[in-house]
Amino acid sequence: YVDRVIVFDTPDATGALMKVLPDVWIKGGDWHDKPLPEKAFCELIGCQIDFIGPFKGPHASDIAEAIARRWQKCQKQSLSA
Repeated sequence: YVDRVIVFDTPDATGALMKVLPDVWIKGGDWHDKPLPEKAFCELIGCQIDFIGPFKGPHASDIAEAIARRWQKCQKQSLSA
């Protein structure tokens, strides 16, 4: 089961991981062949890194970026009104 979900706004999750000290850290399958900034910290605390996916469709980061773009567009429109 999942104890908690962490939302963070940096490419490196080490700061968030330091707060919760998880036993397992789950990354999206799109990270499987990429360097993980938080890998050294996970190894230090004995945290297992697992990957899920890949899934068909957009990644969570794609959705978050689309929401941010729409928000910025709305903010610009409300300022010019």
